[in-house]
Amino acid sequence: MDMYTDDRYKRWVRQKIRRSIFFTLIFIMLLINTILLSLLLFNREVNDCQDTNGYSSVGNSSEVSIEEYEIEHEVLHAEYREGSAFMNANTIPGKYAFLTFDDGPSPYTQGILNVLDEKNAPGIFFVIGNNIERRSDSAQLLNQILDDGHYIGLHTMTHDYTTLYVGEGAPARFVDEMLELNELVATIITEDFSTSLCRAAYGMSTTFTPEHHIAVEEAGLYCVDWNIDSRDWQQRTAYLVYQNVTSQIETQGFPDELVILFHEFSWTIEALPGIIDYLRYHGYTIIAYTPGHKFN
Repeated sequence: MDMYTDDRYKRWVRQKIRRSIFFTLIFIMLLINTILLSLLLFNREVNDCQDTNGYSSVGNSSEVSIEEYEIEHEVLHAEYREGSAFMNANTIPGKYAFLTFDDGPSPYTQGILNVLDEKNAPGIFFVIGNNIERRSDSAQLLNQILDDGHYIGLHTMTHDYTTLYVGEGAPARFVDEMLELNELVATIITEDFSTSLCRAAYGMSTTFTPEHHIAVEEAGLYCVDWNIDSRDWQQRTAYLVYQNVTSQIETQGFPDELVILFHEFSWTIEALPGIIDYLRYHGYTIIAYTPGHKFN
């Protein structure tokens, strides 16, 4: 092969390489675009599905949802609200509701107390020891809870899943945290107060082993879950919290006893008046917890 032929061959090889690189880049770009388009369509379908089922997240729908909540609250319960907001006008004997609030004390505890006072409705506050220790107003809030006729329950010191439920000795650690919390509460309550009422962090149904049940019983504690979950930790508008509570009650056929799980959030405060009116409109008496009561 002479020099001229050799140069032509080299140019041909370089052109072939560049052509291969060019087509490879085109293929990669098309593949990336296809993947991005698929993800966009998938997310749109998921969002449409979530909106259809009333589980949309915070976003542009938030204002609309709250507006819908206010409209429904006003229309469905205007007649009831014109009467005394402190009466169970449609009370049905034997139908009771307990309002329970987890994870306090928090910046929203006072707001919840204000609503309960305004609606003359009692509640149960399941408090966390670490939250008590980190807040300077804990003593004031816990004493106000009792002074206003509400009740304090135990919700562990740490709310830490691994500590409470994983590994050898977890049942004993669970009980120890409840007993430590009971002592902590007793030290900052001005009146003589002690309680055996507790709620497991994350609930008992998915966390407790048989050994946990035994340890709790031997310690003289009484732990309770819930049968209505507001899902306020997930659905962050007042309307969605209201809708979730009321739809569960209706789906379950208006059980005689409701134990409703709330947490301490601003949207919970907004939803609470409507939920209380709804309960009373449907014949429920919202009652305070008394030691010794056994939930259904």
